[in-house]
Amino acid sequence: MRKQLIALFLMLPLALWSQVLKETRVYYLDCSYSMKTNKIWDEVCDNLKNAIDNIDDETTELRVIPFALDQNGSIKVFTALADAAGKNSLKKQIDAITPNKSSMTYHKVPLEDFYNNQVQPGKVTYMFLMTDGQDEWKEKNSFPNLLKQWGDRYGDKNVYGFM
Repeated sequence: MRKQLIALFLMLPLALWSQVLKETRVYYLDCSYSMKTNKIWDEVCDNLKNAIDNIDDETTELRVIPFALDQNGSIKVFTALADAAGKNSLKKQIDAITPNKSSMTYHKVPLEDFYNNQVQPGKVTYMFLMTDGQDEWKEKNSFPNLLKQWGDRYGDKNVYGFM
């Protein structure tokens, strides 16, 4: 009986470990030129790279998504695991981004992309929206109205957002 209890005790951490949910962190980086003219571009990029460096769990999936980068509305997704090689790759990609003078900032774009493409079932998913707050979309209520849907979509799920 004692051996069985010891074996059970030793297996318990393994069983608990398998129940730990993996993480996906999605960072939306506003690449509009106002980030440069408002003199926050370098600080935001440095903070993003520091946030990436401070992730300890190498199984965490990281996604950096620059938005307002071009006029055609396409979204680029830079993805890597939070191991040393993945972190270095993402930081190099961040360093290579240049804010676009001819772009517009539409906050609905990252939120719609997150809703439609980034939430990972069975994972804890975090969204970070890094912007200067200047939404240039013609319908000023589109972002707040989309944001109001969050609770209905994710109220009982492990999905969190930060701005």
